[in-house]
Amino acid sequence: MYVTGPGQISVCIGDNIIASLNGGQINCPTLDVFNSKWLNTSLGALNAETWALHQAARASTDRVWAELDPQLGSSIGQQAIRRIISVIRNSNHGGLLVYLPAEMAEEIQEDNPYLTIKYQFLEYDSRQRFLSLTLRIMNTLAEIYGDPDSPGKQVGWQEYVNSKNENIALLDEAIFDVAHFIAALSAVDGAVVITKRQELLGFGGVISGDLDSVGMVAHALDTEGEQSEPVLSEAVGTRHRAAYRLCQRLHQAIAIVISQDESVQIVKWHNGMVTYWDQVPTGVPGF
Repeated sequence: MYVTGPGQISVCIGDNIIASLNGGQINCPTLDVFNSKWLNTSLGALNAETWALHQAARASTDRVWAELDPQLGSSIGQQAIRRIISVIRNSNHGGLLVYLPAEMAEEIQEDNPYLTIKYQFLEYDSRQRFLSLTLRIMNTLAEIYGDPDSPGKQVGWQEYVNSKNENIALLDEAIFDVAHFIAALSAVDGAVVITKRQELLGFGGVISGDLDSVGMVAHALDTEGEQSEPVLSEAVGTRHRAAYRLCQRLHQAIAIVISQDESVQIVKWHNGMVTYWDQVPTGVPGF
């Protein structure tokens, strides 16, 4: 059980949320997109990169480090996205997050047919803040749990969220601050644009009006989108229509649309058409 703030309680088995209390509402999610294979695969760039950097750091130290769960970086990234969504929902101003392939970072900051970022982050360290914090958490966790008498011991998400170590607490707070900072940027008109390795490119992103409109989208009925129903897009708001246009043109993009009424859609190109998943508010275990 995790208590993340006044009136915010999540009950979990492992990383999976069974029920949550959020803003006076009890939710028992039957469709949590963050449990899907496709989303974890799509956002796998951060995990692969931090894992490789962690292995390099491990090889360069003389101290005994505990073995890490290879999915720890992915879990940290996933929960940060949950936190961003939660903060935007509670702000009641709505927002749009756009996640793009890492290899598009330079292209998207120049003239391109997809979107224009009004306010760009040009300083490399600022853009890489989340990745560097994730790596420091991984290295610190492996170090503090290192035991010469048990060198093969594996630690992961549970050890991270339950750790009382001061350094872990400071890094956890820094991750929390980054998530809140990104959520605050969504108050500016336009999209917050991030790569799938959690590199913050900028905010105030305007999706091109020249992209073809989308008349029909698919509403996914399960986490993997194996079952869906067709839905006309004419009844949705401006943010939704912009997200649909972008995902129709950029098939590797993922858009997260948070409405002022606190509803959340996760949008991508799937099985030959623009598809959206309704994400039930679940609270954020460990944050």
